[in-house]
Amino acid sequence: MRDVLSLLEQNLGSAKKTPKGEYLFRCPFCFHHKHKLSINLQARFGAWKCWVCNKAGRKLTSLFHQINAPKEHIQQLRELDPEYTEYHADSAPSEIPRLPEGYKPLFFPENTDIYNRALRYVLRRGLGIYDILKYRLGYVTSGDYANRIIIPSYDKTHSLNFFVSRAIDPRESFTYKNPPFSKDIIVFENMINWQLPVILVEGMFDAMTIKQNVVPLLGKFISNTLLQKLIESRPPIIYVALDKDAQEDASELSHLLESYGLPVKNVVPSGKDANEMGFDAIWNDITSSRTMTFKDLITQKLNI
Repeated sequence: MRDVLSLLEQNLGSAKKTPKGEYLFRCPFCFHHKHKLSINLQARFGAWKCWVCNKAGRKLTSLFHQINAPKEHIQQLRELDPEYTEYHADSAPSEIPRLPEGYKPLFFPENTDIYNRALRYVLRRGLGIYDILKYRLGYVTSGDYANRIIIPSYDKTHSLNFFVSRAIDPRESFTYKNPPFSKDIIVFENMINWQLPVILVEGMFDAMTIKQNVVPLLGKFISNTLLQKLIESRPPIIYVALDKDAQEDASELSHLLESYGLPVKNVVPSGKDANEMGFDAIWNDITSSRTMTFKDLITQKLNI
């Protein structure tokens, strides 16, 4: 165990031992200022986890690969672990991201029933031709994603990293049907200027309604990749604009960002969500929000 601990401290810095025999390190993924990466060496090569960003794995070798540890250190772990198996990323997507078969862009008009229904749906959601072009909105006529709006997301190299599909028919059992790709990404990353204020929302329609420098979380929780990018780039202000019914989660997210010294403003929407409210109303809420203090966070939690 002493040899393993020595390797860990060479790559992660000094450790703190808990009464239960676990070792705590500073997390190399979210860079939290406290020792939040837990490793149980009593199980020798057992699981590791960060209690802030939830990055985790089942083998120390996977941790060493992900932090780009020296090859000789990885080899030493292999020699120390008789049950070593070749590393596979714990968070690897099950498929390489690609648009669904039969995808058609909405900005190429067709005189078909499915095209007309898809276009009407997008217009009813408050989007226009500029949004269709900007976000490359499309639709699918057959297959697993038939009769759905497709909203692609691209990374900073303009490569596809995800897409969301939304049923056009409100009677459809599954409103959203998403692909088996990793969500540890930054949605719409190719459109974000990290030197400007950044807005965080839940869904893609919320983001397209707000339009400017906004990242959808695809839910209520921030991805490890997005959190790390915010910590590294340190935008001048981060607006947390989750749905009205998710203010407890918004408070937790604001507190997490504050713990890294990031300036945060929590936007409490006057309506259900950004897309339902529309551009003018949500921007009125954004511009009238104020910077969160520790007292605000505690008060908000008590009110919730």
